[in-house]
Amino acid sequence: MNKDKKAALDNLKKVVKEELYKCIRCGECRTVCPIFKESPAERYTARGKMQIAQALVDGRLEFTAHVREALDNCLLCTGCASQCGSGARADRVIMAARQAFAEELGLPAIKKAISLALGQGQGLLGAEARMGALL
Repeated sequence: MNKDKKAALDNLKKVVKEELYKCIRCGECRTVCPIFKESPAERYTARGKMQIAQALVDGRLEFTAHVREALDNCLLCTGCASQCGSGARADRVIMAARQAFAEELGLPAIKKAISLALGQGQGLLGAEARMGALL
């Protein structure tokens, strides 16, 4: 395991340890989640994503595209954190998990393109935005 992968996984472990114990699994996060309203599956709730992160840390789940999809389906609006009476910050867990996925599997193609465009200046970003609008 390279240094960046280890650092990302260590950070995920730390954040999961800090946040997961706060979650009492009451489901209040479900009431404010725009993703859950559109796709009512537990993996799209804050508590579901935190359980996924815990399973990654424990080695019960592997870093796969299917698992990444559940974590990527979050707007990071922090509505769940605002609603949580226990103070659990699923957004912190999700960001740490996304970083671990980026180190493990690399960035998804669209994120690579956006990153490249941002690095190249406004000209390329404008062209990609126009292409995205056409698609």
